[in-house]
Amino acid sequence: MKCLVVLVTGHPLIEQYLRTIDALAVAWLSGTEGQGVADVLFGDHPFNGKLPRTWLKSAA
Repeated sequence: MKCLVVLVTGHPLIEQYLRTIDALAVAWLSGTEGQGVADVLFGDHPFNGKLPRTWLKSAA
């Protein structure tokens, strides 16, 4: 079984569990449009982009 973690946050976090999960999706602060995240994850709407953000595994 694959594990996808969806974070709803306002800023990047250092997450100690990154090595143990299969995929990370960041919804940022989606507000009332949180359904849009579910639409993409369940294939109801195509994923069509990538943000130029780096998610750090550590502060070092």
